[in-house]
Amino acid sequence: MCSPNLVMGGMKLGAGAMGAMGIARQGGYNQAVANYNARMLELKAGEVEQMGTEAKIQRDIQAKHLKGAQKVVTAGRGVDVATGTPARLQADVDLIAEIDKLNIDRNIEKRASALRTQADFTRLTGEMQAEQAELGAVSTLIGSGAEAFQMSGLGEKPSGTKTVHPKWYTEPQYDLEDYEFEFDTYSNPYANY
Repeated sequence: MCSPNLVMGGMKLGAGAMGAMGIARQGGYNQAVANYNARMLELKAGEVEQMGTEAKIQRDIQAKHLKGAQKVVTAGRGVDVATGTPARLQADVDLIAEIDKLNIDRNIEKRASALRTQADFTRLTGEMQAEQAELGAVSTLIGSGAEAFQMSGLGEKPSGTKTVHPKWYTEPQYDLEDYEFEFDTYSNPYANY
């Protein structure tokens, strides 16, 4: 027949194993959620880039409409649109449209990059949570194992054994009042300056 302490120790060990398994599963779940969230952020970054492409197309269309309207008005007045000021206005519209498209590119790249960085950070956070869960599971197993060992009575000191004298494992205490100390005086060569 088993001793009750041994049975209790086994139950404690089993409970610790179940707790460790729960901690490890929670870490895996947290990592899966973080990976999903990171993937959603990456998809959002792709959507932002697509919006940027569409915005640049819209800007090209607006510039072409403006250039067409300028040509109609200028030609309606009997002015040659291929030379002089009308030609410079057309070139200015093209230049401004190109600058606008570059600004759109820059802004979209900033937003997409921020989303991708956030996705990387989210994924890394999930990995760290999984690592912490693994460490927590190991710690739970070790702690429950130690408690089970203690509960079982296997770790008790056998009867008839002696303990070590405290002087063997404590540091000696010295009384410094019995010693005479001599101090050399230090003269600072720069003291007079």
